[in-house]
Amino acid sequence: MKQPFRGLHRIRKQLATGAFVEYFYAWRGGPRIRAEYGTAEFAAEFADAHRHAPASVRGSFNEAISSYLASPKFASLADRTRKEYRKAVDLIRKRFGVVRLDYFNDRRMRTVAYKWRDEFALTPRKADNLIAVLSAILSYLVDRSQLDRNVVRGMKKLYSSDRSNIVWTDQEIKKVCEFASNQLAWTIRLEALTGMRTGDLIAVPWTAIRSNCIDWKTSKNKVGVFIPLTDALRDLLDEIPKVATTIVTNTKGQPWTECGLQTMWGRAMTKSKVEGKHFHDLRGTAATKFCLVGLTDNEIAAIIGWSPTRVAEIRAHYVDKEMIVQGVIDKIAQNKDRTETVNRGVNRAKEQS
Repeated sequence: MKQPFRGLHRIRKQLATGAFVEYFYAWRGGPRIRAEYGTAEFAAEFADAHRHAPASVRGSFNEAISSYLASPKFASLADRTRKEYRKAVDLIRKRFGVVRLDYFNDRRMRTVAYKWRDEFALTPRKADNLIAVLSAILSYLVDRSQLDRNVVRGMKKLYSSDRSNIVWTDQEIKKVCEFASNQLAWTIRLEALTGMRTGDLIAVPWTAIRSNCIDWKTSKNKVGVFIPLTDALRDLLDEIPKVATTIVTNTKGQPWTECGLQTMWGRAMTKSKVEGKHFHDLRGTAATKFCLVGLTDNEIAAIIGWSPTRVAEIRAHYVDKEMIVQGVIDKIAQNKDRTETVNRGVNRAKEQS
């Protein structure tokens, strides 16, 4: 829905009585609007405040940010993503809010953005996330012809960590499940067999199960994926009781929240003493299992949402190596059988002579 008062800043506070009240301001840091929200008086007071706003507010990046937050583009993001973006936006407004929008057409703003990002160097993931959100806003403005370029596009990241090559062994999964409730254990095992993102894993309903696959549209990019029903996955789905619309639930029979799942997962991990593994590393485990049942890199990439190159790295690191080792073991066993056969023949010849 279109934002009726672009740039309006809303604050919700709890009074000593426990009741909640809302205060409205013409813009962040602007004058408070005292008329009742939604009335003609409110609209008139809001318009008057903007007519007398300083030049630093009119045509500012702050105003452009408000436009982005009120856009269908922002509304189409997942709830969790919107929440994370809003946290980053508060810091972006603090640094760039009063900057004139057209300044972002100057390539030198890239240097300014680098310096600002480096202020958060001690928390590199946070620093990279700030630039990612800033880039999303600038790209939106470029698409709307409000800017000529996105000056932070392609900035190198501070944080570098590729966990795609980290997978769980069956023994580690079994160990954690020993300290988990049945509901958490089913969730862990389902993740290891499907490779779904956490948000999709806890939301996928029973109705998504078809005769030979799980047919689901991802929450992140709304792309349809088809997860094949392997024998192991069929067995697990048969084991899970249908107590809710979603396949996996918490111990109360309600769909998991991401926060609730992470809490229970953390407790099980602490008790199991399995170290160095994350919940999302189970996606790499699923990739190896898909490799072993004969799926191609492109097919696995489409299911998990990775690039084929990333899947190929998993295959080379774990699957191919495992097959090579198993091949060597088989050859050793075959050679041992041949040697024993030859030895028996030689011994019989000696006895006969």
